[in-house]
Amino acid sequence: ENSLPRYTYHGFLCRTVRPIYNVIFDEHYQKVDVNDAGKDAKALISGFEKFLPADSSNYDDWNELFNDTDRLVQKIVLGEGRRLLQRSEEGEGVRPEEWYDQLSNVDWWASLQASKTHRELHSWWGLFASANRVLFLHTLLFACSAAWVHHAESRGEKPLSRELAKVGLLVPIHG
Repeated sequence: ENSLPRYTYHGFLCRTVRPIYNVIFDEHYQKVDVNDAGKDAKALISGFEKFLPADSSNYDDWNELFNDTDRLVQKIVLGEGRRLLQRSEEGEGVRPEEWYDQLSNVDWWASLQASKTHRELHSWWGLFASANRVLFLHTLLFACSAAWVHHAESRGEKPLSRELAKVGLLVPIHG
């Protein structure tokens, strides 16, 4: 005998999605106001204006949690403290056919806390690491161009690239 879950269309949003969103919201924001245009104006927690602290959980951390089944089994707890997802060898838990119906009883605050797996650092190193090939290529081309101009000048020639550089034109090198 299968009974339908007690959720209605709006019930799932109100009892399951909204509590998850509230935990996520409370991690970074202190309130929501309405601006002059009638749109939401979220106020970040004091000190979070420039960037989030390195130990603050964010969407990436929660996404990793939900993609790692072993961690998810350990983290998702119901309001009374027992785990929603429990392996059969670990004792009596919620039966799999009841999981969906029990989502509204999950303590999302306790379940999503300490889900951070790595510390995020904010520095200029990421910019260099992502652009190092471009910087290397530009440096190499500049050095080759300088050597080519020096070689041409040492033979008494006026290289075309030097003349064009005087007016700010970029000369592509085609072999």
